[in-house]
Amino acid sequence: MEISNQPTATQDQSRNTDLLRLKDLLQTKAASFYTKKILRLIIEILFYLFGATILIGAFQIPMNPIGGSQELNESVTVFYSVNIKEISALMALLKVVLILFSLLFFITAYSLGSTRRKSNKIKKGYDILAGLLNNK
Repeated sequence: MEISNQPTATQDQSRNTDLLRLKDLLQTKAASFYTKKILRLIIEILFYLFGATILIGAFQIPMNPIGGSQELNESVTVFYSVNIKEISALMALLKVVLILFSLLFFITAYSLGSTRRKSNKIKKGYDILAGLLNNK
């Protein structure tokens, strides 16, 4: 008795049915796909820009005491420096919060980019599957 490795007609039909269901599941309209792709890219870029802007802004926060000068007359100028521990601590806390906030933007942007790249792979898989099913 010889055993054949060739699929039977019912197995082949079942496989074709499964492939057609997979094709229908992965199918998206081209306009919808490219609109979502462009929007995801724009949002990803904006999140990277927001993160960079917030990070730069965090490093622009002064940590030194507030100071200045006041000219009373031509020969007398008063220089002053105000150092309040609570304000210095608040500025340090604000800097840390802004750095963490910018990290949140960077992580979200990276996640959006990863989703966009996976969507591109799914679209390529759909195109390959559609090409295989159309050739049969």
